[in-house]
Amino acid sequence: MGSGSKTTPTAGHVSQLIDRFAAIPVTGAPGNAGKAGTPGGALACQMKFPRSCCGGNGYQVFADGALISARVCECVSKCGICQGQCRMVIDGLARPCVDPSPKKCAGLLASAQLPARYLNSSFESFANLSGNGRQVAARMQKWAQSFNPGVSTGLLVGGTVGVGKTYLLVALAKSLAARGFSVRFADFFQLLSELKAGYSDGKADPQMMAPLMSCDVLVIDELGKGRNTEWEKTIADTLIAGRYNQKRVVVASTNYALTADAGHAMSFNVDLERTLSTRSDFNPDVFGSLESRVGSRVFSRLRETMEFVELTGDDFRSRGVRG
Repeated sequence: MGSGSKTTPTAGHVSQLIDRFAAIPVTGAPGNAGKAGTPGGALACQMKFPRSCCGGNGYQVFADGALISARVCECVSKCGICQGQCRMVIDGLARPCVDPSPKKCAGLLASAQLPARYLNSSFESFANLSGNGRQVAARMQKWAQSFNPGVSTGLLVGGTVGVGKTYLLVALAKSLAARGFSVRFADFFQLLSELKAGYSDGKADPQMMAPLMSCDVLVIDELGKGRNTEWEKTIADTLIAGRYNQKRVVVASTNYALTADAGHAMSFNVDLERTLSTRSDFNPDVFGSLESRVGSRVFSRLRETMEFVELTGDDFRSRGVRG
């Protein structure tokens, strides 16, 4: 190569330089010589640099079977300052490098029961902009960023099949976990099946409901889905009322109409419910609105404690597109 030629660094080269720079020994600040975490020759804290391996989060998310899991990134676990504990001793006191710590965030994500299908979901990557998706994604992102336990109200996202409700719910849950809040995701119909299986194994309601009641935010996907039995309405009532009494919020999605007068327009649910119901008196007309699914008592409490948001747009699921 000629002496006058220049090489333009690629994105990969830049990432490698950043990672190498993070491990370069640094000198301590004046007056701090000899103190833990600051002496000359100590390694710079890994969380002080943007890392290509984890995006600077300090943890990595991955699919573990059907669910999302997370682990502390190797760049943190090998940190020369804290050896993965994310604490530094400054002026004789142990202080967190970052708060919440990557270890806490990874644990919260691993226990959230998020579906692995939406591993890469984020508000920024939400692609269904054929309707009001941009506005709804921005609203949900703002809610997640400003969530305050005991103060914030919940969210109920309505919309037809395939517009991206579940995608946005998972993005919201991941955002909350990144802020250090505990989240539990539950598909309502799957939850009903798990409760029935639990009864067969001799488990009691309190034992099975505890994780859903104790988390900072309960995320319920497809609220109202099922056979519309009184027992299913009781489960919905138990969840909503129980968290209401503890001043804990619920974020949910539903395929059913948020208003009774729009119920008959939600005909896309009819075929699905036909396959789920074995009752001879099945009547598709009773499956139009969410209120008819969960009962007036629960619906009234939802209206009191949640902001209703309608997500519109094309069915991306039929196109093979996620979000």
